[in-house]
Amino acid sequence: MSLKPSPETPSLDPYKPSLSTETLALLTFLAVEVILFVVLLGLRQSFTTAKSHWHNDQVFLPLWTTGINSLILLYSGYSLWLGGLFFSQGLVEKTKKQLCYTLALGGFFMLFQGYEWVMLIQQSLNWISNKEAVVCCLLLCLLGLHALSAITALAWIRTRLRGAAEAEIFRMTRYGWYFVLGMWPLVYCSLY
Repeated sequence: MSLKPSPETPSLDPYKPSLSTETLALLTFLAVEVILFVVLLGLRQSFTTAKSHWHNDQVFLPLWTTGINSLILLYSGYSLWLGGLFFSQGLVEKTKKQLCYTLALGGFFMLFQGYEWVMLIQQSLNWISNKEAVVCCLLLCLLGLHALSAITALAWIRTRLRGAAEAEIFRMTRYGWYFVLGMWPLVYCSLY
């Protein structure tokens, strides 16, 4: 009886990290961003409970169109997840096709939701002395910045994607988009 590992069993090197330093740094950054968003959402909630909403009669928020747009955003996450699944199977061309779907859906979300955010921010600037309006603008600007940078990173990786050499970068760019997907429902429920 031999205690030697079989060739099929991968050896576990205790000195080799399962995540690269870059991925760990990105995950740490995103964790801090989650904390920032939660603090801003809590701050907005405390202002809301202290008085009526700042946007009740002053700013129109299209609930249903934003809801449909949110479903499109969530479907882009599903498309990206499929792309990751294809990539792990070595199917680079199918991965690129799913990335195209993700970029189209994410671009649609950014175009229409971004327009709504700009209109909302312009209207709320009239009430800049209102603390709740300032927090809402900050939330929307931060989320929009994250979404834009994540879309840009996904478009960039789509042009570079060749095979396993880009696995770590592809994983990191997906984390950025998943962050937007995770934060949007919280912001949506808070604002709308």
